[in-house]
This record gives sequence, C-alpha cells and structure tokens, in this order.
Amino acid sequence: MLLISLLVFGLNMCSAVDNVFEGTMFYSVPVKDVNLALVEVNEAKKNTDLLFEKTTKKKARIQLPKSYFEYYKNAPELNKKIIVKLASLGVLNNILTKKKMGEPYSLLYKKDHSFNVETLAYVPVNYERGINVIKDFAKYNEWVLKDINVRRNGEKGKYFVDIDSMAFVEKGKYFYTRVSMNTIFKGLYSLDLMIDDQTDNKSAPKLILKMRSASNITKAMSGDFYFVVIPGEPYFLIYFSGKSEVNWAIYNFLPLALLRSELLERVYTLLENINYRATSVKKPSGAK
Repeated sequence: MLLISLLVFGLNMCSAVDNVFEGTMFYSVPVKDVNLALVEVNEAKKNTDLLFEKTTKKKARIQLPKSYFEYYKNAPELNKKIIVKLASLGVLNNILTKKKMGEPYSLLYKKDHSFNVETLAYVPVNYERGINVIKDFAKYNEWVLKDINVRRNGEKGKYFVDIDSMAFVEKGKYFYTRVSMNTIFKGLYSLDLMIDDQTDNKSAPKLILKMRSASNITKAMSGDFYFVVIPGEPYFLIYFSGKSEVNWAIYNFLPLALLRSELLERVYTLLENINYRATSVKKPSGAK
C-alpha cells in the first residue's frame, strides 16, 4: 500500500533498473511482457538444483526444483512469468541456496502516458502466517511507516515526499493516507486507496488497490500484489505491479535519477519493515 502512495506522488519516474541485474535476459522486461514461448521449462534431476541458461540470443531453458516445477505447471500465466523472471534474474537461485533474496529488484518505466513500477519481495515465513500480518490492515499504522521518511546510509535532507500517516477505514475498506510534498506542489495531500482482497483464491492469491477518485495530482492509479506460494516452503514471494497517471508537470519535469533513488530507498525500508513484522508477530495458537 505504501508503494502505491509513492507511485501516486511521482517517485517512480525512471527507465532503468539496478545495475546488479543488468545483462540478465529479462532485466528490463516487465513481467507481463515476458514471452513464455522463448523459454523451455523442465524439472531438475535433483530437487535442490536450479538452472537458467540462454540457448540462443532470444531463447533460454530453465530446470526447476520439483516443488517449483509442480507449482509452475499448474500456475496461471502471469505467475509462470513471475517464476521465469525470478529465475532469469538469479533471484530464485539466491532464495534456494541462501534462503534470502539478496539485492531487491525494482523496474521503473514510462509507458502509455503513465508511470509504472514492479518489484519483487521475499518474506521469510510461511504464507499462512505472513498473510495474516498483511491482511491485518487496521494495524498498519503500528509498523508500516517505521523509518520510512529517514534517509538511508546517514544521508541528510528530506525526501521529495514524506508519508505522514496511513489509516484503515473499515467502513468502505480503504486506506486514508496523508502525504507531504516538499518540492514543486508543496503541501499536504490525502489519498484514498480501495482494497479488493482476493487472497482466498488458492491458485492465484492477490490484493488489488485502486484510487477512489482522481485529484489534481493524480488522474488514475492501480496496484496489484501477487503472492507466489510454493507448497511446503517456509517462505513466500510477492510480486507488485503498479501504474499511475499523474499531473503533466510531475511527469515531465522532475529529475528521473533523483526520483528513482528515492523510490528504491523507500522500497528497501518497506521490505525491511514487512520482514521484521512477519517474523516478530507471535504465531496464532495451534499454527505451524
């Protein structure tokens, strides 16, 4: 939800990704545009093995561990594309060998007069436990904004935008968010984000957020959280995709490099908050 707020207020105006992923096959290709016809996917001989290799300039093959391959065979098309991109980036290999994701991945780009962002996250608890934290919307104000306005690595100065508060409104099922912009359109702004909870869909659980009404800053906005749940694994993955059409001045005149660095810093902080909350909340009685 916080990622959506950052999107809406113009922090995602960029056309590149982290250099650590540059050179991988799909590093600059949005998940939805991954061409599955270019990738041959098979089961690895050993359950711990993972292989991704390019076979030609445009084609590749993947060997997945049994649990991932079984998931892949039955997954919806978009979830298949998520798995392929995770493997191509080397992220999936990090998860399988190190039990952690490594450097977070985010892709930011302009298309169709809108700003778009996608990112991947690893949550080190099982889905049943983690989703209870994610769906506890009323308690977001207790943890989701921790250090979100604090510059990382000891840097001084303010971010382009500060996230002041985030409250869940039970009647209507939406988040009421207050944001302070520190340049160009200086001032306080509010944002209502409606929630469509589809996490009970076992084959393709997700959360969808949409802005309730347009404003002078943002014409339209949407964001989807897709949850990749591999049976038997003590963790799950999140793929987020967001799109926002903002005021023309923000779209055309804000420095892209500055905004990209600010967004990525906030993404890292948010992922740390999610991981901390998911691992620190006590398990429900009788939970595994």
